[in-house]
Amino acid sequence: AYAMYFNAKTGRKGPVFQDRFKSVPILNDDQLLNCVRYIHDNPAKARIGTASLYRWSSFSEYMGYPGICMTECVLGLLGDSQRFFAFSTSGEPNRYCFRDGAHVSDIDALEFAQALLKPYEPHHLKALPKAVRDNYIRTLKNEGFSIKQIVRLTGIGHCTIQKVKLDQ
Repeated sequence: AYAMYFNAKTGRKGPVFQDRFKSVPILNDDQLLNCVRYIHDNPAKARIGTASLYRWSSFSEYMGYPGICMTECVLGLLGDSQRFFAFSTSGEPNRYCFRDGAHVSDIDALEFAQALLKPYEPHHLKALPKAVRDNYIRTLKNEGFSIKQIVRLTGIGHCTIQKVKLDQ
């Protein structure tokens, strides 16, 4: 009922909530930390504001302002609020990426690729020697990037990426 109301009011058509929310199990501490950082990065990615200033973010609770979140687990992994702040605001590309065939936006895929390919940017792969380039392409493929997404991120041709075998 809400979707029909919203679509009539805004002139939209189709499902309002289609393909937006995913459920992926967190399997280890590193994935948990990067997932928390990914969530706190969303207001900045949406150009709403920083996590520390965004009203609906739990970021301030991790910084010591009590609320409804149970922050002990994440803070226990990092040590304290200061280390959480340093981890969250480091500017390093985030290694968190959705799994299980979920669509990953090119913005999130770029950040994940930057973390995997460090010290190189994805578009630098074209200039690397073939063996080195192919190893990085293999890394992206093994992490679940589609061939089309690797093409968009690196600028390397579809056929070149397709020829790189996973088992080397």
